[in-house]
Amino acid sequence: MNSEIMDEEDEIHESPRFQCEGIVASADFRSVRWGDRLFEFTTAQSQVVQRLLEHLRDGVPVVGGDYLLEVAGSAYSVTLRALFDNGRHPAWKTMIQSSSRRNNFQIIPPLR
Repeated sequence: MNSEIMDEEDEIHESPRFQCEGIVASADFRSVRWGDRLFEFTTAQSQVVQRLLEHLRDGVPVVGGDYLLEVAGSAYSVTLRALFDNGRHPAWKTMIQSSSRRNNFQIIPPLR
């Protein structure tokens, strides 16, 4: 593991912006520890992750994809899946999952 990653991990553990249900996020939500996995996000992705985590914390975890794209300022992305590397981002379908309704998304807490 390189020192840059170790510094980032240390920063998350020393002064997290967000902690909830086994999830710890940096102040800008660009890095999130989900259980034992560390995910990194672009600026637009981190804005989506921030909203999803806040909704999880507040007990209303399901959020509409259109709202999330608006929050991220992602006019170039037609879908949330597209914003997350066309579904290839490692957090997609692991930490970030669709709900039972079309175009609704949530963050699932990690297994403990």
